[in-house]
Amino acid sequence: MLPPQQKKKKSFTSFVNACSYNLSSHLYNSVVKSQFKPFPFNLKYILQGVTYTEQPISNNNVAKHLSTMFRITYRNGFTYHLPHCSLTTDAGWGCTLRSIQMLFLNSLIRLQEPNPGFGEDAAEKVQRNFIIHSMEERREYVQLIEDTPKQEAVLSLYKMFNLKIVRQNNQKGTNYLSPSTCAIALSQLVEMWDQRPCHVIYSNTFPKEIQPNTLLMISAPLNEKTISCLDNTFVGGVVCGVDTKAIYVCGRTGNMLLLLDPHFVQKAHEDGDFDIVDYSVKPSDLRMVRLTELVFGNCIWGILVREDNIEMLKNWCKTSLGVTNEEEIREMVSVGNEEGFEVLDF
Repeated sequence: MLPPQQKKKKSFTSFVNACSYNLSSHLYNSVVKSQFKPFPFNLKYILQGVTYTEQPISNNNVAKHLSTMFRITYRNGFTYHLPHCSLTTDAGWGCTLRSIQMLFLNSLIRLQEPNPGFGEDAAEKVQRNFIIHSMEERREYVQLIEDTPKQEAVLSLYKMFNLKIVRQNNQKGTNYLSPSTCAIALSQLVEMWDQRPCHVIYSNTFPKEIQPNTLLMISAPLNEKTISCLDNTFVGGVVCGVDTKAIYVCGRTGNMLLLLDPHFVQKAHEDGDFDIVDYSVKPSDLRMVRLTELVFGNCIWGILVREDNIEMLKNWCKTSLGVTNEEEIREMVSVGNEEGFEVLDF
């Protein structure tokens, strides 16, 4: 059994906020209507870089693709409060954490598949090499992010919520967290884990040094200039916002974005006895939103780094996403003093 959390003095306002969130989470699904429309599947569309024109019927390519993906949503009814607050749910504020968790798992599953390369036949190779995991194998992936205070849940909400980068931006426990804050939190937890299945790096630039088998979470805009970047199989998805709602974008049709929406409350299962179906993606889970509805600003792109594509990605990130290479940023060095002014060399 876990030791009881140390009690901290909380303001009355903080306590009321927590109580209201804990209570309202039970009513969330009946009160809050999703603003995202279901995707009709009657158009040509691209899902994680693979183009489809077919309906998602049993055993076809779309069904196979969706069956490899994960959807992660709000949870309520945690036995243990989240650290440093009285919250027993993340409903209403935790959508960015959930979206980043989706970006990670849905990128990790692609990294585990055979390398499709980055030629014209890459999408065809992805389709041909989908790894259809059993439900038990899929449970192992979900256990990485399962909502439990147990030590083995390495990327759980508890672990992310307890990091300094999250706490300092969410002192009251109900603040909106930016995509970059959540990306940093997840990357820190993964890199602290000795048995990590891949590396995870968050950066505003393309790193000077990066290893193969890495999910590079990089800050860049998603707009009319960059939307075609979603057509590449080495893009695991994008986390961005609509109003104050974070979403996980996994594809597009024209200028409409295809997404998985975390804004749905399900019951927390902290003992490992969860239903894997709760994390599986059904055709009815896929939603769409107009590109013009996105919040202005940078999003978090998930880039799959493999052994043979590092140099290509470095150039692609610069020319397609407008991301500067770290090695091109010249450092200012003081080389002396002249008549009271510091002399800098670049």
